Amino acid sequence: MVIFILWLILSFVIASAGSSRKIGYGGSLVCCLLFSPLIGGIVTLLSDKKSAGSNIQHNSPATKYGDAIEEAKMLEFKGKKEEALDKYMDGYYLFQTGIKKKQMFVTEKTIKADAEFREKITELEGTIPEDTVNVSDLHKTIVEESEAKRKKGNRIMLIFFGVLVLVVFIFLFLVNQFGVQ
Repeated sequence: MVIFILWLILSFVIASAGSSRKIGYGGSLVCCLLFSPLIGGIVTLLSDKKSAGSNIQHNSPATKYGDAIEEAKMLEFKGKKEEALDKYMDGYYLFQTGIKKKQMFVTEKTIKADAEFREKITELEGTIPEDTVNVSDLHKTIVEESEAKRKKGNRIMLIFFGVLVLVVFIFLFLVNQFGVQ
């Protein structure tokens, strides 16, 4: 009975760690319950962390710049080059603001959007302001930093699970020695 309760508690603790990973809370919990909390913990640790890019809100700069771009494309299609350039510049301003204020996440999609902005603005004879962020360079820096944090986090989780397994074995040894049930 004690082992069953300990199994459940460990499964729920490990599943909560799985909620921030691609395996998710449910997947981690099922893995822990079916196999063991140790196996579930290892599988959870090996699962990639969820990407932060899925947290963009509807009223965010990403939505606003997207609206500006659609309007610019429509103006360009109608042959209104100057107005289209203004809208592209508005959209690029909102895009850069979102990146600088960290309201938008740097992903493959934002890198592509940055390149498209730069290309379209120069194509329409505009110049890109000097204080803009080069999203591709920013992405490299963020990837390097997040990789270091991920490795550190994995080490901490591994140590935690190692200590947890040790505590469980000591507990089971004591229960076996003294016959407590």
